[in-house]
Amino acid sequence: MHVHMHTHGCCCRLYEVEGIPTLVVVDEQLKTITSEGTGAVAADPACAKFPWRPQPLERLSDFNVRAINAGKALLLVLDNEDEVRACSAVHFRYLYH
Repeated sequence: MHVHMHTHGCCCRLYEVEGIPTLVVVDEQLKTITSEGTGAVAADPACAKFPWRPQPLERLSDFNVRAINAGKALLLVLDNEDEVRACSAVHFRYLYH
């Protein structure tokens, strides 16, 4: 695919693309849904969770591990699947002070 270099530069700056491969998924208003599209495709090759919007509770993976350093995060360490299912039934909300 041929991309005009001016357009390429603008998109890279707008979506903070610093390297390749990078896949940024955007919504209809061109707002970023995820800048981790490459990891999302690798973690979900069937694209069952497309467009990979952030979820209130997710398993830690290569796809979402960067979110820990990007802002506030709660890391919950569980021993077994029963605990995971119990926590999945709870709706977590972000609290800002």
